[in-house]
Amino acid sequence: MTWAWIAASVCWLALCVWLMRSHVAPKVRRALLLAAGALHLAAFTVPPTFSDDISRYQWDGIVATHGISPYRYAPNDTTLRWLHTHDLPARVTYPHIHTIYPPVAEWWFAASTWAFGESIWWKLPTLLAELGVVVLLMLFLRRWQRPPEYVLIAALSPCMITQFSMDAHIDIVMMFFVLASLYVYQERPAIGGVLLALGIGVKFLPVLFLPWMLYALPRRKAAVFAITTAGACAAIFLLSYDPWMFVALQKYASVWSANSAWHWILHRMTDDPRLVRYVSAGVAGVVMIAAWMRYRQRPEIGMQLSMMAVLAFSPVVHPWYAVPAITFAVLRPMRSSIVFAALVSIYGLFVLTQKESGVWLEHPAWLLLEFVPVYVALALDLRRPPLLLDEGQTDHFRTA
Repeated sequence: MTWAWIAASVCWLALCVWLMRSHVAPKVRRALLLAAGALHLAAFTVPPTFSDDISRYQWDGIVATHGISPYRYAPNDTTLRWLHTHDLPARVTYPHIHTIYPPVAEWWFAASTWAFGESIWWKLPTLLAELGVVVLLMLFLRRWQRPPEYVLIAALSPCMITQFSMDAHIDIVMMFFVLASLYVYQERPAIGGVLLALGIGVKFLPVLFLPWMLYALPRRKAAVFAITTAGACAAIFLLSYDPWMFVALQKYASVWSANSAWHWILHRMTDDPRLVRYVSAGVAGVVMIAAWMRYRQRPEIGMQLSMMAVLAFSPVVHPWYAVPAITFAVLRPMRSSIVFAALVSIYGLFVLTQKESGVWLEHPAWLLLEFVPVYVALALDLRRPPLLLDEGQTDHFRTA
C-alpha cells in the first residue's frame, strides 16, 4: 500500500502539471470525477492503514455516548473498564494519554459512534464531509470563473484518498467548515463566524486564517465576524469544558515530534525541546509575516502560505495536516502546497518500517527528500507570483 501511495503521488503531480497547462474537455473532466469517486469509495471499504487514530476517535465516541466527558479519563483508566469492547481501547495508541481533540471533534466522534458503532460505516460521515469539501470547491471555482477541472487537484489527490476516505481523519471536517465559512462570510459575516468557530472546534488550526479573513472585510462586517467567531468559540468550549481538556494537548505541543526534517536538523544542534519549538515558531512566524506583507490583498494565497509555514517548520507533520494546503491549491495552485502534498507520501515508508520492525524509525535521507523540495518551493512562492497568476491580477475575495 505504501509504494502504491508513493507511485500514485508521482502520477498526481503529473496530473497537476497537466491540469495547469491544458484545457480539459467536459467529457474527460466528468470521467475523471467519476474515477475519483470510485477511488474514494474503494478506499472507504479498506480498514485504516496509515494511522490508527480512528481507534481513539471511536473510543472517545463510546465514552461520550455514555454521558462521560472524553477528557476526564485516559483510555487505560480502570474507571472505564465497564465500557471496554473486544477491540477498544486495546487498539488505542498511547492509552495512558488523555484525548487532545477539541469539542466539535468529540461531538463528531460521538455522533458517528452512536450511529455506526465500531463498524466500517463509522467512516461514512467523514466521507460525506470530504464530498462536501469537493462540492464547495466546485462552487468556488464557478463563482470565480476558474477552470472547473481544478477540483481534480483535490478529488484525485492520493493524500485525500488515503488520509480521509481510508483512514477517516477528522481534519477534513475542519476543512469543510472553513470552506463553508469562506464561501459565505463576506455576505453573511455572522454565519461565517459560526462556521469558522465550528472549524476551530474541530482543530485549532483555522485560528491562523482569521487575520486574513478579517482584512478582506469592511470594518463593520469585520467586527461582526470577529465577535461572532469569538462568541461561538466560547460557547463551544464552555459547553464541553472539563479541567482535563487542554492537559494532553499541552504535552503534545511541548514534547511530541514526528516526520519533521526541520525538527531533525535542529536536534542535531540542541537537545532542548523547548528551544527547538521556540526557534520553529519564530521561523514560521517570519514566513507568515513575509506572506502577509506580499499577499494580504489575496487572502486565499496568504492562508495557504501560512499553512505551509506551519507544515514546513512544525515538529509534528502528519500527512493529514495537508488538507488545507491541498484544498487552497485548487483555488490558487502554489508550488509548495503541490510539492508537499505529493512528497508527504514518503511518510508511508516510516509507517511501513514500523509495521515490519515494531519501531518508528525516520531515516534522515527520507526526511530530507520529503522536505527540502518543500523549502525550495516555499521560498519560490514567497518571491514569485503563484502559478497561473499574474502580478496584476486581483484577488477574488473583495478586500476592504
